[in-house]
Amino acid sequence: MNRTIKILMPISILIFLITVSGTGVGWKSGNGEVQALNRAEAVELSEAAEYLEALSILPPNKEAQALDFTVKSLVGDSENLSDYRGKVIFLNFWATWCGPCRAEVGEIDALHETLKDEDFMIMALSIQEQKKKVSKFIKSNDVDFPVYLDSDGAVAAMYGVNGIPTTYIIAPDGTIVGRAVGPRQWGGTESVKLMRSLMN
Repeated sequence: MNRTIKILMPISILIFLITVSGTGVGWKSGNGEVQALNRAEAVELSEAAEYLEALSILPPNKEAQALDFTVKSLVGDSENLSDYRGKVIFLNFWATWCGPCRAEVGEIDALHETLKDEDFMIMALSIQEQKKKVSKFIKSNDVDFPVYLDSDGAVAAMYGVNGIPTTYIIAPDGTIVGRAVGPRQWGGTESVKLMRSLMN
């Protein structure tokens, strides 16, 4: 009996520690380091914070700059994230086969339609998909926002994406404001107000 307890005790402690560590909310930075997030400590009292809360967007626990990258658009043009410095950037990682991604396409399109003439830019990166397949999806769904190809998934890996859709909101100075995993009502009032609150 005592021997059984001695054997099971370390296993029980290990399971407990794994369970506890798994309940923390965190996300990977560009260098692969997991950053723990504490909403109460991380969210500053600001106009944007209210909308981040409403949309369940988690901010980083410390200031972080968005990592620059180069991707190609569906028409073959190479563009950098840094090309849009000075604008609020909506960086979205998705794929045509992903149900939740497909579900939020209309919401992203609505957001684009509302803010396309303001200091705002959508960069939707399709992960590891062929140009032909993505182009067909964009055409059949009347998508109007800019779509790019992360053909080898390198940018997604850089941003620690491990589930899609994943969206990063980036301020005009290149600072990451927050990250949303899963679909959101991007075309709604709170989303539009969030983006406008971040504009210079």
